[in-house]
Amino acid sequence: MHQTDHQHPSKVDFGGELGAIYAYWDEIRGGRLAPAWQDFDWLRIPIPAISWCTVVDVRHDPLDFVYRFWGTSRTMLQGKDYTGSSIKEIDQKNTADKAFSEYALVVERREPIYVTTSELVTGEKERISYHFLRLPFSDDGENIHQILGVGIYQEAQIKKLMDFYGTQR
Repeated sequence: MHQTDHQHPSKVDFGGELGAIYAYWDEIRGGRLAPAWQDFDWLRIPIPAISWCTVVDVRHDPLDFVYRFWGTSRTMLQGKDYTGSSIKEIDQKNTADKAFSEYALVVERREPIYVTTSELVTGEKERISYHFLRLPFSDDGENIHQILGVGIYQEAQIKKLMDFYGTQR
């Protein structure tokens, strides 16, 4: 069972790699609703963070999210590369539902969100907390077409989550 808090990133005092990614997104947005995906440059993302990133293409009627990019650390964590797959195809249903609702919220609000999740994983008495940025991109300045998601985990969290996903070696 997880508890989730959604905030606009501009209201969060965070730094590190997530802060750098948000600052870059805000820079290329330039006051628009969201930057166009073609404006995005992976070379501006901190190298350690790239492997934790995902990018979805937003599909409408019916609403769906299809992964165009799935970072290698996400593959290690969840045991599968979901590039080209719908978010609905993620093996862990709770994870798929949570991510779907977060992406849908970005589309509905037409703004980025900073997500803090506190989750109890199998066999643990303490909750682990992790943070995600969900950053929208718009090719026409009106609709959301892509969303960059990035969450960076500490080593202790990775081991617990790999156990949760059944990918622990």
